[in-house]
Amino acid sequence: MIFDTVTLAVRLILAGVFIVSGVGKLRAPGSVADAVKALSLPSALGRGVVAQAFPWCEIALGAALLLTPRPWVIVPAAAALLLSLAFAVVVARAVRSGSEASCHCFGAGESAMSWWTVGRNAALVLAAAALMLEHPPVAVTALVLAALGFCLAASEFSGKKSSSSSSGEAVMAAPASTPEIYEEDEYVRRPNPAVVLNRLTGEPGIVPSVDLYLRGPSIVLYVSDSCGSCRGVLAMEPELRRIAGDMRIVYLFGPQTESVPEAWAHSELEMFSDKEGLFTFISGIQGTPALVLLGADGLMAAGPEYGEDAIMETVKEIAAVLAEAD
Repeated sequence: MIFDTVTLAVRLILAGVFIVSGVGKLRAPGSVADAVKALSLPSALGRGVVAQAFPWCEIALGAALLLTPRPWVIVPAAAALLLSLAFAVVVARAVRSGSEASCHCFGAGESAMSWWTVGRNAALVLAAAALMLEHPPVAVTALVLAALGFCLAASEFSGKKSSSSSSGEAVMAAPASTPEIYEEDEYVRRPNPAVVLNRLTGEPGIVPSVDLYLRGPSIVLYVSDSCGSCRGVLAMEPELRRIAGDMRIVYLFGPQTESVPEAWAHSELEMFSDKEGLFTFISGIQGTPALVLLGADGLMAAGPEYGEDAIMETVKEIAAVLAEAD
């Protein structure tokens, strides 16, 4: 009886939060775009169909949490957990960077983001996980995902410290050779992803991502064979290589790419695939084509930058900084 009462209370709280959040955004047109900007998310998420549909999706999720009977309530509970987890991570990143903007989580009129905002989303994560406790395997999976998200957030809190010992060698490799293309107060450097990649060129096999920047900073171009703009980046490759000079440039594809795509068959750049999708998750990449600069000191020095124009301009800025350093 007590368990049923607690479960009902959790459902009411979660449902209320998502419904109020969605209604608040509907009452404040433009709040989704403002949130995307405040949280440094890809601008495409703040306009068009995505921005218009998001408040309705939150309302629908709240209604599902409230009305879905057992045992199927586990489905909206899992969605609530993942959404709350994503919010907790991006808000933590924004707070760590010193942002004084509002997250616009409930539309307009909110105060600036703070660690209380992060804590609120963390509480929603735990509430959604609690709602799934009557399904132990799923609850365990949910809690593991939550732990992974909080580890990512913790890596954001660590400032300029490396997130893992596996990147320690790189930190000592060539710290002075990493170009700083942003002003210090404009860009918070996070640790380079320490993951496993599939090598698609040369001798195929599994390699640690630390190999990309052991010998110096490395430009990573995240692309997809099905992305039209990525073909534009491929066409720019000779110019990018000319501008970058001796600096290493590599292509990175998603987990589904197991061999070099036909369109890239004549490229002279090294190619890898993100074996588990963790490189893009940790580095914050959320679309293609994208660029990140892995610093030889174990910290990201630029990106993610999206689109052909932004990629070209960023490579030019990197090359200019390196030229000044010489």
